[in-house]
Amino acid sequence: MNHILQELRKIESPVGVAVSGGADSMVLLHLLLEAGHHPVVMHVNYRKRGISSEKDEALVHDFALKHGILFFCKRMDDEPVGNFQAWARDVRYQWFREIKDALGLKTMLTAHHQDDQLETLLFRLLRGASLSSLSGIRKNQGGWFRPLLDIPKQHILEYAEEKSIPWRIDESNLSDDFDRNSIRIHLVPALDRSYPDWREKLLDVPFLSSFYRETMKSLLEECLINGNLKRDIWLRFSENIQRSLLKDWIFKKTGIQVSKSFLMQHQSIITLQTGKFVEVNEDVIILRNRDLFILQKRESLKYPHKLNVSIDQDELTEGFQEYFGKIFIKRGKWQGKPGRNVLELDALQLKWPIKIRNWKAGDRIRPLGMSGTKLISDVLTEHRISVVQKNEAFVLESFDGNLCAVIFPRTYKERTGIISEDVRCSSLTTTTLILSHYNS
Repeated sequence: MNHILQELRKIESPVGVAVSGGADSMVLLHLLLEAGHHPVVMHVNYRKRGISSEKDEALVHDFALKHGILFFCKRMDDEPVGNFQAWARDVRYQWFREIKDALGLKTMLTAHHQDDQLETLLFRLLRGASLSSLSGIRKNQGGWFRPLLDIPKQHILEYAEEKSIPWRIDESNLSDDFDRNSIRIHLVPALDRSYPDWREKLLDVPFLSSFYRETMKSLLEECLINGNLKRDIWLRFSENIQRSLLKDWIFKKTGIQVSKSFLMQHQSIITLQTGKFVEVNEDVIILRNRDLFILQKRESLKYPHKLNVSIDQDELTEGFQEYFGKIFIKRGKWQGKPGRNVLELDALQLKWPIKIRNWKAGDRIRPLGMSGTKLISDVLTEHRISVVQKNEAFVLESFDGNLCAVIFPRTYKERTGIISEDVRCSSLTTTTLILSHYNS
């Protein structure tokens, strides 16, 4: 254990250590004292094993008292919620964080060892974990340091005996009621009998997992722009790498772990046309917007407002009138050139009342300077307005049915929109209609 002592001498004080009373945590506590630390001891008594739980607490308390170090105990009265082991882990780590914050502890330690690592890897493998999920327990993770992680359980037991370190057996570890215990009691001995070197081989998996994760992280960064997946770069990779990148991208952006069946259908994503989407789940979609794939909540495809309002000339003043917080309209006087960041139309060329509404497929306008008409959808595409943003564009329709202006989404910063050649201002213009995104 000399190399462990060297490591422990280098850690920053003050330190906190989780101690159950078992051989692993009692050996770690002993090593911390040997390394010159005065650790804060944290023990959780779940009170699930009657007198045995009380004896565990008493052992840890008495050891701390003997060595003059702080001892904190959390005695549980609450009933577990759901899976006991998961609940117990959440409870103790939350309490450990509270102690850390209250005392300003710099280093937090647990006594996880090599056998814990092997059981964790077996447990995840049997539950179908992917290679990226097989990194196992990490020596430094989430503010916790696990100095015994490379030490086999048997070595810890031998050290405890050699140094006469007191410890207790947790009888619940002898029951196969829990999955991990079943692995420890039944599967591990069977592997020892049939595959003597299985431990060394399995311990290579976290390294391979780490190598894989770092590689995929680098490739994913190459494929992303502003969090969106660049289709042309993504398609350069093989199908399996495409699936892996897709999985990692979705998880990074949404926290959703997609299924294998979803990934096997990735061809449907490759063949998506601009404006089309595929479902990740009932709430999230992958939308294609030209050369980008975008993760969106399904609700974002809907119009934020169904806008369809009729406006008479008499309603307008020289102060802006607001419509659904999206569009502001007022009457103006022609100054010889349009104002900045607004659309300015010749009010006398309009057929009143006018209407502001959502644009729809098939709508056409005669853009400024053109003799013919153009689809509104093409106008929006030419200005590289995304598929999602297109849903937030509106049109101004004259009473005779002609479209006189396209109002771009408020989130589109380059310009407010375009107007029709039919309502452009000229030297004869006196009164104008001014549209803006802002009441300025």
